[in-house]
Amino acid sequence: MGYAVLVRGRSASRVRKWGQWAVLATLLGCAGTPTVTHRRSGATTTLEGLRGKVVVVNFWAEWCKPCLKEIPEIARALDAIGPEVLFLPVYYQVDRGSPHFSEWIEAQPAYFRERVCFATGTFLASYSLSVLPKTYVYGRDGRLLKEYSGAILDEEVDDLRATVRSALAR
Repeated sequence: MGYAVLVRGRSASRVRKWGQWAVLATLLGCAGTPTVTHRRSGATTTLEGLRGKVVVVNFWAEWCKPCLKEIPEIARALDAIGPEVLFLPVYYQVDRGSPHFSEWIEAQPAYFRERVCFATGTFLASYSLSVLPKTYVYGRDGRLLKEYSGAILDEEVDDLRATVRSALAR
């Protein structure tokens, strides 16, 4: 099993509670649209807008060593499968950190910096992010197929590959 780190300053129960409120607010129309924005292109989408593709949403932070260790493994595994699978490495909070954050991203390898996404608070609140890294796999129909807590390394990469291939075969 991969390893994980607790998200700074967030208890699991507090994250769940806020997530439940965000879902309720969304259902009642009180919250903004849960979107993800691609850092490089500025293109914004919802998970609903990605139906037809298998989508892998991976939450990460620059201070999370397990996150940074797994991202190249996930990228390689999914790139080998093909363009019908979309890998979204989503930053774990709306605030983009220090002024040096953009410089830090630019110093990262292309497979990472070209894919980095940022999400709205509504999008982030719909997930339980008490542990990082956290990864969700969605089928072409938009249904959640699998959730991974902790780093996806070694055997977990094989499991992710199998989950994605199974989703593509449906």
